[in-house]
Amino acid sequence: MDNHQIIAQVREFKDTVEDLNRRHKDIHALIADLNSKLIAQDLDNAAVLISKKALKLKDRLVVARSALQKIQQCGEELDGNASGQDEEEFAQHLKG
Repeated sequence: MDNHQIIAQVREFKDTVEDLNRRHKDIHALIADLNSKLIAQDLDNAAVLISKKALKLKDRLVVARSALQKIQQCGEELDGNASGQDEEEFAQHLKG
């Protein structure tokens, strides 16, 4: 093998290495982009879950508010219209 062939092979190897380095950089850019997209998707998924939980909590609050309004209405109806024992029984029932 003469010097000319060796130089040609080294140049081909250099071109191959440069091409591999470019591909490596492209792969890293794709990985970074994929990670960004996955993070964005995770945030979207978390937002959806939080929204669902917030709606469930809102529904629970509506039910609790309704129950408290019923208790208040019963208390107001009993006020002055019931015996002390009835009012005491009502208060004990509320305490659980």
